[in-house]
This record gives sequence, structure tokens and C-alpha cells, in this order.
Amino acid sequence: MISKISKGSDHAGVFRYVLQPAKQVTVIYSNVNGNHLDRAIRTGDPVNSQNCKSILTELNAPFSKLKQLAPRITQNVVHISVGFDPKDGEVSQETKAAVGFQLLDRLGYSNCPKIVCNHHRNDPGHDRIHDHDHIHLVASTIDYNCRRISDSHDFARARELMRTLEQEYDLTPFLFAQERELQQEQETCIVRPDVEIITPTHDRSPAYQGMER
Repeated sequence: MISKISKGSDHAGVFRYVLQPAKQVTVIYSNVNGNHLDRAIRTGDPVNSQNCKSILTELNAPFSKLKQLAPRITQNVVHISVGFDPKDGEVSQETKAAVGFQLLDRLGYSNCPKIVCNHHRNDPGHDRIHDHDHIHLVASTIDYNCRRISDSHDFARARELMRTLEQEYDLTPFLFAQERELQQEQETCIVRPDVEIITPTHDRSPAYQGMER
């Protein structure tokens, strides 16, 4: 796998990007409470023009509240895109959800509002159809105790964690050359609103056990 980490102050803009219905988005994990969000995860149906606004409202609420309670923390959102190796083929939604959850949890975002979304390979905003699966992770950098989550050495920690997760979930490890190539593709193709790029990195089912809300 390869990942890219971005940070910014416009969580609403990040959510609008990640949850665009045109991207055929499915929400595969979140610890944020909300009727529309819960239904989207439970059914596995893609986000559509009817429920997108309601899901955005539910997600924005805890992020906005924490930002209000900790005004000195200006960059309140982290956005991580994760690409799987093409050799892995179509990765199951359960594996994607588990990988996204574990990566956020082990990076220190266990006590923060967060979401993991899957984008279709035919993802508008890119110059060609992806030959690999990819997911988007969004979390508040402020935890529920109004403390800032340390982002020290994010690049190295994320890269090391992905090597571990690849072994745990029997996924194909990326070589450094592959990471660099896909990183360049992401930088030229992906547009994120009002997000400062910090550094590139690399009813629930039983698969969700341990992912407490």
C-alpha cells in the first residue's frame, strides 16, 4: 500500500471532496453517530444526491464542535488517501475498513471522530481509471478531550504501519519505486479544497469487531 497525508483547517471542504456522489463513494467505517451515516454503512449503498447533504451535516457536527472548543488548533483535520497494489485485485470492503481503522487508530486517532470511505476505480478528477483500489480516511486532529494529536514523523510511522498491515491482511507490499510513481500520479491528479499538503506517505459484521464507536 501507499498513502498520502494532508492536513488543513477546512474539514467541511475535505468532506465535500471525499463524499462526492460522482465518485461512487461507499462509507465503510465511522465512529460518528448519525442516522443517515449509520444507514449508509449498514447497507453499503453508495452516497447519493439524496443522502449526501445529511451525511455531511452529521460528520461536520463533531469536527466543528471540537474546533470551537480548541480554537488554538488551527489545522483540525487530517486526510489520508491509501492506495492498494494492483496485484491485490478487488480488495474486500471488510479488509479496506479494517486497514483504514487500524491505520488511524495506530497513528493516534483512536479517540477522535473519523471516517473511512471507498472510492470507485473510475474516480472523477483523475486523468484515467485506476488500476488499483483506494480508500480515503478523514479524522479530527483534536480528540474528544480537546487535545491535539501529535503528527510527529507521520511519514515514517505511516510507512512502517502499512508494512505491518500488509502482513496482517495478506496484502502485496509496495516497493519504494512503486510508492514514488503512485505518489507522483496522486500529486498531479488529485485536487483537494483548502487542504495544505504536509507530506506524502505511504447492524456491523464480525469484521468490524473492536471498532468501537
